This record gives sequence, C-alpha cells and structure tokens, in this order.
Amino acid sequence: SALSRLSYFGQAGVNALAAATPKDSGETARAWFYEVLDEGGKWSIVWGNNHVVNGRQIAVLLQYGHGTRNGGYVPPLDYINPALAPIFDQMASEGWKVVTG
Repeated sequence: SALSRLSYFGQAGVNALAAATPKDSGETARAWFYEVLDEGGKWSIVWGNNHVVNGRQIAVLLQYGHGTRNGGYVPPLDYINPALAPIFDQMASEGWKVVTG
C-alpha cells in the first residue's frame, strides 16, 4: 500500500538523518521522527527533530550555524540535505508507481 511504502521511506530518512547528525551527546541524532500525511489523496512525508534546548531546535542550529554565549560562531553544516538526497532519489524512482497504483 501507499502508506506502508511511504512509511518505509520515512523510516529510511530517519535512519539516514540519525547517521548523518553530528554527535556530541547523541540526543539530536536520536530525536528524528517522520509522519506520513494523507491530505485528500495528496501524500507527503514530513521529517522532524524534537531535540530542543532552551527553546532552540538543535538540528536547525547545526544545519544553519549559530552564535555562542561567549560571542563565538559555529558555522553551518549542511548534513540534512545530503542525508536525504538518496532517499529522495529512491522515492522518485519508486514513488510514482506507488502513488499511481
């Protein structure tokens, strides 16, 4: 079914994101999740990360860079796009067949 195949891609994305996430404590890597949404026959997968410290999304800070308390700067590290690129490629190859039945 479309739901099971999209769930497969969702979990594959979570696994890829967890593997690519820079690890200090590992909390951000373990906090990835996905949802498969069906909005009137329009299917989508949404990935998210719920590791928040002091109201700040850690995955976003890692991706886009951030200032530090002592006035320093941590440069961005594009780890999300490269992690998901192979998943998107596989979805493009297989997804059309799934969606069109």
